[in-house]
Amino acid sequence: MKNFILFYFILFLSCGNSKEEDFKIASIGKRIITKEEFENYLKIQLGPEPSRHIASVLSEMLDNYIIEEILFMEAKRLGIEGESKEVIISKLIEEVCSKIEKPKEEYIENWYKKNKDRFFVPQRYSFWKIFLTQRDLAQKVYNLAKKGEDFQKLAKEFSEGLDKEKGGLVGPLSLEDIPDEIASSILKLKKDEISPVLPVSGGFIIVKLKELLPAKELSFEEAKDIILSVLKEEMCQREKENLEKSLILKESIWIYQKNLVFSYSGQFPVYLQ
Repeated sequence: MKNFILFYFILFLSCGNSKEEDFKIASIGKRIITKEEFENYLKIQLGPEPSRHIASVLSEMLDNYIIEEILFMEAKRLGIEGESKEVIISKLIEEVCSKIEKPKEEYIENWYKKNKDRFFVPQRYSFWKIFLTQRDLAQKVYNLAKKGEDFQKLAKEFSEGLDKEKGGLVGPLSLEDIPDEIASSILKLKKDEISPVLPVSGGFIIVKLKELLPAKELSFEEAKDIILSVLKEEMCQREKENLEKSLILKESIWIYQKNLVFSYSGQFPVYLQ
């Protein structure tokens, strides 16, 4: 009788393990990643039908998910808390990046000299605009503006644009960032001049030029904070990548190809049995 019970107990365990094996697509040490959790991740990242993506994309997504899990596990090991996995990982990266030393002034200045072309600011325009959907009303508002009515007040009263509360103020913008139908008219305007009624997508626009800012090259002092921000971001990214590499080396990571519906081609070793 005891042998009979023992036989069924072993059979029960083996069936349970078999079921678990069928749903296991990856492991990080003792941490098992299942088909279901990865599919949920894919739906968030790629939309409701992730299976229509090619194998290389799905392989990259699996790698990304494993790396996220490794970072999350490390953050929890360090006692970092948060309301979600994303927040906890973000706190871990912030903690790592907070230890980066500020680049020396000489390094920042040399970087500026080598990348001066990145600090050329093209000619820019600031202007007020009034957007209206009806041509008759647009013509009426244009006539009021030409008679000397305050353009910003007219914008607040009549404009149907999202910027009406700012008096229709836009910019400063470079010419390439201004829609073509408006840009061609702005080029003909002098400061405080008003454009005719311009047909645009969905309605009509009237423009008044506020100021023209000439093209210039930012000085080192003007560019310094921008450079520092760029360098900090680059250094932080390198530290994050170094952390990921060191954590990957510490863990035993396997991909279980037999349980995947795509051919895995990522960076982690494949368990073939």
